[in-house]
Amino acid sequence: MSPEPQRPQQPGRGRPPTMPTGPSSWSRPIVWALIGMVLIAFLLSSLLGGG
Repeated sequence: MSPEPQRPQQPGRGRPPTMPTGPSSWSRPIVWALIGMVLIAFLLSSLLGGG
């Protein structure tokens, strides 16, 4: 398993070199996880409380 050679990012593309992927690439999984947790909590509360 050989790691892919990272290509040097050219500065000036509107993205910082420290985060070439952008905040949207890691924020989406977090948002989906929060939505899933909220939905699960709501379902559990409705099932346990409302019966």
